[in-house]
Amino acid sequence: MPSINPAELLLIMMFVQQSLAIVGWMVAGRLGIAPTVPAWHWAAASAFAASAVGLAVWTQDAWLRHGLANMLIPGVFVTLRLGLQTLFRGPRHDPENLLVIVLSVGLALAGNLFQAIEPWPVWVSSVLTTFCLWRCAQVVGPLVKAELGAQSAWVVVVPLRIAALLFAARGLGAMVWPTVLGVPLAQDTPVNVTVLALLMTLGILVHLCLGVAVALRLMVRLRKLSRLDALTGLPNRRAAETMLAQMVQARRQLQRPASLLVLDVDHFKRVNDEHGHLVGDRALVHIARTLQANVRNGDSVARVGGEEFLVLLPNTTLAEATDLAERLRACLASSPLRAGSTELAMTVSIGVAELAPAETATACAERADAAMYRAKRAGRNRVEA
Repeated sequence: MPSINPAELLLIMMFVQQSLAIVGWMVAGRLGIAPTVPAWHWAAASAFAASAVGLAVWTQDAWLRHGLANMLIPGVFVTLRLGLQTLFRGPRHDPENLLVIVLSVGLALAGNLFQAIEPWPVWVSSVLTTFCLWRCAQVVGPLVKAELGAQSAWVVVVPLRIAALLFAARGLGAMVWPTVLGVPLAQDTPVNVTVLALLMTLGILVHLCLGVAVALRLMVRLRKLSRLDALTGLPNRRAAETMLAQMVQARRQLQRPASLLVLDVDHFKRVNDEHGHLVGDRALVHIARTLQANVRNGDSVARVGGEEFLVLLPNTTLAEATDLAERLRACLASSPLRAGSTELAMTVSIGVAELAPAETATACAERADAAMYRAKRAGRNRVEA
């Protein structure tokens, strides 16, 4: 049995590492642990990496183990980038990715056809891979920052930048020392062993960061979902309390008026009893959409109870809030819900309160709630301030 040198041993370890990553991402996508499409992209990236490593260590043909192996490396980072862009709903830049693939294949084949010098595949692979990694960090970084925050963006971007610099250094080194850094990685040299150790460490780090990105995104989505009403998609009571507290703080700091509306659907129990809960749910969604479509920019609508809604009105006096409440009431009264051949008139009773300078959020909400009950007692489908 032929002996295995340290460089080949590291290549075999990298092959095992990337093979496990293929299985891991496929299982994660299949079980819903990670989003399916990004997970399959990252499994494909690992397959490219495993193929390149396998060619480098287990083939004897010089072009296969050096030329083709290096040609596959840009494909690793094209698919990695596609997975990240899909995860964070960014543009795909397909023409750019296609150009990288065409250049990688074309230049590698041209090098083989015209008997280019040995470092040629390393130069081509290093330049294209550096471009892929740097562009991936450049494109994906803002997407991650917008969705997860600046610190999470660093977690994803920094390993990509480090990898880009590593491949750039390899390409530059292959130009300066072609007999040292331009040779096949399976050759047992101290430089190759060092490069392979760095690449294997980087592979672990990249997959770890991808897993962290998936986990962080899931946590952010769960946090957002915990603050949304499942039926209407509006902020729920917990989110409304936070927004109301922020409005109170802004009122005190900026000394600008602020008001809120409490709306309750009239005779909603009758809708459920006569038409069923599915129609009742449709009625609530109809009211939520009508309110959202008719409030002003900067106003916030929340569902805080079964058929109770809250509208927060920053920079709004009591008179302005009362006018807006009347417009909302009239709009809802003139927009019946159509359930099949039946039209259901939906009206609301609205209480209005302006936030006093030293008043708490709870006290103001209680005053608006009391005004809403006065509107109910006065005959419903009306506004009380």
